[in-house]
Amino acid sequence: INQISGRILPIRSLVQRGIPSEPNWTADGERLAIALATGYDMDIFSIGRDGTSLQNLTQNGAYDWSPVWSPDGRYLAFLSERANCPSRIPGESDICSADTPPPFAGNIFILDTTSGTVGMLSSEIVSETPRWINSNEITFASGDPTLGSPPERRLWIGNAETLVVTEVKLADGSDNPIRLSEAWSPDGSSVVYHSVSNSAAEVIAIRRDGSLIGRTSELNFPRFGMSASWSNDGSRIAIGGVNGQCPYGARVLNASFDFVTRGNPPPGMCNPVFSNNGQWLAFTGVNPRVDGRVDVLVANNNGSSAVNLTSSLRGTITFLGWVGG
Repeated sequence: INQISGRILPIRSLVQRGIPSEPNWTADGERLAIALATGYDMDIFSIGRDGTSLQNLTQNGAYDWSPVWSPDGRYLAFLSERANCPSRIPGESDICSADTPPPFAGNIFILDTTSGTVGMLSSEIVSETPRWINSNEITFASGDPTLGSPPERRLWIGNAETLVVTEVKLADGSDNPIRLSEAWSPDGSSVVYHSVSNSAAEVIAIRRDGSLIGRTSELNFPRFGMSASWSNDGSRIAIGGVNGQCPYGARVLNASFDFVTRGNPPPGMCNPVFSNNGQWLAFTGVNPRVDGRVDVLVANNNGSSAVNLTSSLRGTITFLGWVGG
């Protein structure tokens, strides 16, 4: 591993003007997008990995934050308040009121780096950073699943080129509008998510047109307590817990949402991730019989024949992800 030789930017915090905003690298690692406070507002800047070629991409006068590059680097999606507060710069005709508070949410805008144009993707108010499914399509969530009236978290998919947005939900409306922990298939054709209410919870898999693939109430995860992963060929879906709360062993389903493996703890399976070649499934396993110890395990893509990779290590174990196959 190469040693760090210098800083890209001399900043002390990723919280600018009270708004947390994670920076985001292009897929090739050549450029970083980052939200930085300017004179009166906050803009998205692009900078090379060697710290050169700093460029303001969204010079607008409003607060812009949460940038995320498309996989091919053509588009940059970000959150902005500009639809409701066009500018905070004194003297401009469309300046907001002086007592306008910093935004906690905004609309998603798309910058096309080839043309330099910026368009608003949706009128939905969003607080979470959107995620790209592929180089043209982006998914995001709107609503408040905890304090909303009524509480909801709705899923959407949008096209960066046409700026057309479609809600992702069961066509017959039988799922709950609190849709959490979504995981898209690699080709973007299907999604699995946790549908919850105050009295019930289901794990549901649907196609993007709203048709049902399958659903189960067998996996009773707490709210915000599920994690799912698709294999790269879309043939397997692994579902586990998060943050050490792993009530089930390895649970793997096929593309028809039928169970392939129903493992029982210990260890309980959390944060499952398939390898890039689809042969293996890694997850963090929690063993309550050993003082709640967390280890990293690898199984075949059915979730069986798991091997503990960290049983001889001491201290806190954290699974970072796959490198290579």
